[in-house]
Parts: sequence; C-alpha cells; structure tokens
Amino acid sequence: MAEEVEAGGAEEEVFYASKTGLDALEEKLKKEVALTENDLKCFAYPGDGDDESILVPIDLSVIDASFDEDEELVDMDMRLELPTMIEKLGVKGAAQALIDARKKYEANVGKEDPEERLKSMTVKEWKDVMADDGEEDEDGEEEDDDEDDEEEETKEPTPKKAKTT
Repeated sequence: MAEEVEAGGAEEEVFYASKTGLDALEEKLKKEVALTENDLKCFAYPGDGDDESILVPIDLSVIDASFDEDEELVDMDMRLELPTMIEKLGVKGAAQALIDARKKYEANVGKEDPEERLKSMTVKEWKDVMADDGEEDEDGEEEDDDEDDEEEETKEPTPKKAKTT
C-alpha cells in the first residue's frame, strides 16, 4: 500500500527508501559486486534508519508487472514485501528494481509540477508524517483526543469510605 499519486495521467506508487542504501546498491550493481539479501534489508521499512538519514521517494509502479494484481508490494504498516520481491526477482533483480523505481520517480513521467511532488525527507520527518496520518479518522479528519481527556477530568472522584475502627 504505497501512496498512490496520479501524476498527469500516470499513476505512481510512491514509497520512501534510504538514499544511502540506493546509492550503495547502484554502486555495487555498476561494479558487478555480488549482492545478498542483507544489502536489501535497509529498504524493508523507511522508519528503521537513523533519524537524520535521508529518505527519497521512489515509484514502485515499475515493479508491478512482476506481481499479481492481488499481491501488495507494501503492507498496511508501510513495510516493503522484500521476501516476495526477492522470490520473484532474485536479489540482483530486486536491487535493480529499486534503482529503476528511483529513476522513474525522478524522471517525472507525468510531468507533475516539481513544487507539488513529494520531496526527500529525514527518517524523523517521515516518522512524524506517518504519526500524523495515523491520527486521522476514517473520514480523513484528525480525531480530537482532547475531548476524551476533558471528559475524564470532569468526572467526579469516587468518594472514599470512612475508616471504622
């Protein structure tokens, strides 16, 4: 369940990935260094990096052709289904797919206004955005937790029984 964004008629499936991890993958692929599943672990969940690490948007729609329509590439907890990707594409194929996803997002195929496109952010900023999204109710409006707190504060305290000796 990556964030689906319509960009000038082209649908993007945006997911955030480690910039450092993508750069390292690209370098290893260029040098034809053997890759392992360990090289892909940093892409499983954007929130796993250090708070100051940079995340960049990538377009996972480049990978769709390798998956059945009912298969989700990103789960409800925003975790990339790496085991499924590796099973279908192999380690090197999954790595190349992530690089291609970054290139596709950067290419801005839908010619979307650059000011409107999602930008790079730190892991901490991503966590904050995710926390804010989690506070929205089903209608897309933020829930007001303060109402519950006020109700609890206005309740009368339970009277205590007097001690009898």
